[in-house]
Amino acid sequence: MWVFICLILLAVLLIKGKKYVNGLPPRDKEILKNSGIELLVPLKNKNRVSGILLLAGNSFRKPDSLEEQRILQRASSNILGDIENVKGEFNELHKTIEGVINVVSRVMGSRDPYTASHQRRVAELARVIAKEIGFTDWQMTGVYVTGLVHDIGKVSIPTEILTKPGKINASEFNIIKNHSRVGYDILQQIDFPWPVTTAVLQHHERLDGSGYPDGLTGDDIILETRILSVADVVEAMSSHRPYRPALGLDDALEEISRGSGILYDSDVVAACLKLLRKNKIGFDEIMAAAETNRECVLEAIN
Repeated sequence: MWVFICLILLAVLLIKGKKYVNGLPPRDKEILKNSGIELLVPLKNKNRVSGILLLAGNSFRKPDSLEEQRILQRASSNILGDIENVKGEFNELHKTIEGVINVVSRVMGSRDPYTASHQRRVAELARVIAKEIGFTDWQMTGVYVTGLVHDIGKVSIPTEILTKPGKINASEFNIIKNHSRVGYDILQQIDFPWPVTTAVLQHHERLDGSGYPDGLTGDDIILETRILSVADVVEAMSSHRPYRPALGLDDALEEISRGSGILYDSDVVAACLKLLRKNKIGFDEIMAAAETNRECVLEAIN
């Protein structure tokens, strides 16, 4: 009957208070007519408009009958039901992922409170940087989730090494370096909708190939990893470690500045510097937000 059906979601403003073409102002009806649109039906759920269904190109060029309009209304109800079901499944998926992440974080925190706190701070800083370079909300969520679990592989490291005061030796460092691969092995059992496992595996890789575990270079390192790496370095250098006192934010920013384009992605470094250089208060806000599990909204300093 119809040449095509065009479904437009979340177009509430386009149909505000109007159900059909005949109910539109003359000017709007003329626009729709010139576009070949013959019938418009809202997609409503419990009196809330979620979108519109547009029909165009009646091949028989006959006026729409009441039966055709009733069929269309039933079809729109079915379509909206499917949309609502998908949204519900998405929300359930999101809750499941959150639950998994919380369990993982608690397990890590029960064994090594420092690492659990570090992961939360890195996750929040990485999210802020991702926002600054233009990531979508969905991509930012993926970066944040990755930050929350990026050091989960440290569960394989003996506690005496993790909490050892002073410098570690070469053999101990080799054990520590294995944590990114262990984390990858643990997390690959979860079907994340973001490249979480890849970023966890790569988060100690460096652009020049000097990182570990695989010595990757350049574009072989995904962008999510590049964001996580910068956030990881800045947080680690700014915070107290069992083997040294905190070096401070200024030293951390100087480190990523020196390594920009060599060790770290230059665009990510630029975004981080724009957010944090001469902005110690902003950095403190990010760290505080991480500790209270809330999102920090930070404006860049030009």
